[in-house]
Amino acid sequence: MTPEERMEYHEQWLHSLESNHSQMASHLAQVTRNLDQVTGSMAQVTGSMAQVTGSMAQMTESMAQMTESMARVSQVLEVVVQSLTTFHSEMRDLKEQVRQLSETVDRYIRFRSNGGESS
Repeated sequence: MTPEERMEYHEQWLHSLESNHSQMASHLAQVTRNLDQVTGSMAQVTGSMAQVTGSMAQMTESMAQMTESMARVSQVLEVVVQSLTTFHSEMRDLKEQVRQLSETVDRYIRFRSNGGESS
């Protein structure tokens, strides 16, 4: 190989290296942009996950409060049922007393109308 051929060969080789270097730099820039996009997307996903976690915590707290409220309502309803049961029993007793009083009054009226003694 002549010195001129060697020189041309080296120039082509150098040009090839520069071209490859340029392509690698371009690819590296693209990979860096892609990595930045992925990093940004991961940050958004992390933020969204934090929001979901916060919402779930609020929902859990609300459910606990609702459970407590339901327990209080259940206690109140139990008292109401007991009160109604007692009221029903007292009304039944009162009805029996009214029936007995009515019978007593009826007997008294019959007694008086049959000429019974007056007091």
